[in-house]
Amino acid sequence: MAIKKYTASIDTTITDAFKADLQNRGVDANMGASDTLEVFSIYAQGNPELDDNGDFARDDDGNIINSVEKARILLKFPIDDISEHRDDGEIPAKDSVEFYLKLYNATHAFTLPTSFNLTISPITTAWTEGIGLDMEEYLDRGASGSGRGADWESASSSDVWTAEGGDFSSDAPYEKTVFFQDGNEDLDVDVTDVVEAWIAGDIDNHGVIIRLESSVEDGGTRESYYTKRFFARGTEYFFKKPTITAQWNSAEKDDRGKFYRTSNLRDSDAGDNDNVLYLKNRVDGVLTDIPTVTVDGGGNDLTIKIYETDAKEEEITPEGLTVEKPEDGTYTASVEVDTELDEIYVEWQDAGGEIYHTETIDVLTRSVSSEDLPIYVTNITNMKSVYSKDETARFKLYTRLKDWNPTIYTVASTDIESNIIETAYYRLVRVIDEEIVMDYGDHTMLSYDESGNYFDLDMDLLEPNFAYRIELQYEISGKNRQQPETFKFRVE
Repeated sequence: MAIKKYTASIDTTITDAFKADLQNRGVDANMGASDTLEVFSIYAQGNPELDDNGDFARDDDGNIINSVEKARILLKFPIDDISEHRDDGEIPAKDSVEFYLKLYNATHAFTLPTSFNLTISPITTAWTEGIGLDMEEYLDRGASGSGRGADWESASSSDVWTAEGGDFSSDAPYEKTVFFQDGNEDLDVDVTDVVEAWIAGDIDNHGVIIRLESSVEDGGTRESYYTKRFFARGTEYFFKKPTITAQWNSAEKDDRGKFYRTSNLRDSDAGDNDNVLYLKNRVDGVLTDIPTVTVDGGGNDLTIKIYETDAKEEEITPEGLTVEKPEDGTYTASVEVDTELDEIYVEWQDAGGEIYHTETIDVLTRSVSSEDLPIYVTNITNMKSVYSKDETARFKLYTRLKDWNPTIYTVASTDIESNIIETAYYRLVRVIDEEIVMDYGDHTMLSYDESGNYFDLDMDLLEPNFAYRIELQYEISGKNRQQPETFKFRVE
């Protein structure tokens, strides 16, 4: 699993738009319980202001200063949950994970602006959500109108904004800008800098404010941008709620099942001849560090010794081989072996020669790739028809060449091994409406070990009582190829 989603804990829209009388503004309106969020700028809908002489107020160029109405979005996310999950090892450490703010377009019957930028900035004052619903007449009052929740003038019943419309920081690198060409796009922006600053306590977590860029909001373009809407956290649509999504590549590629000798077809200096080996120490099913070894020069580092045979008469361990520990109880090493042997004998041992694991690994030879792209047939061997929302399932793939024909001896005497696809991805589609709920990407890259490819999926990411379809994409000779097989299951 390489994705976790954190739905907004509170959200609302605030506005200074005119009410129906076009005289009074809805600066005291709250929309915290609405199922949509809204951003707009409306130019010259109200009456222009008059100057001291009773004439229309004008700018330095002599243009009438017309009214501008604005709406902005406030969102806050459960950063404490992200910190807790990091402490528990459910998401990686800083610099190994990216966080994306995702909001989903809400279709409406009003005019949709085009070719505009939205600006996302950290909020600097604590605010409350409120229970308002009215996004048309602005009759549900917020804190400024003796009601509940944030509005244009007040952050809460106890605090007013320092600047009307919300207090926020424009400091780099926390402020983000997203361009919308057609206007109906979703918002998807990398906010890793902001989230990491919240986690570290460098800035207070009061969420983010989303607004049109200043030149549009202040009427400088003399145009209206009405109206862009997103689904709010109260929407009935499970996959449309505003989220911060943690994404990372968790694929583990253990080369035991496809261990190759050094080839002059590949660049050793670039690491193209390396084979990665994993050692996982499980105690009662839990990955646990080997208590007596280190991996950082602590005096008893774990290492690998490679021999021609289990008699250990000839050692062929490459120079400079080191073992790393990417997570608790997991040890890895990159190995390049220049040998003509068909198999090698491997020991994992510490500096004192204490042996923790031994194995014999088959050694393969690389050949020049054929011009004909291979075609694979795939099956998920442990597929269930129904999964619980509370489980994390591991899907194991069996893959073979389409035209492979085993001999009678092969079928009768050995287990048929799965072909390993070095770079493969999965995606999930909700069957009822073809909604892509998890698309191809590094966060959906498949792992593999000596048994074949596999991936883990946290069912909590999926809406219960729906069927989903797994689709697969393999990188073959540098090109991504959609596989014809699909696999369906249901979450309950």
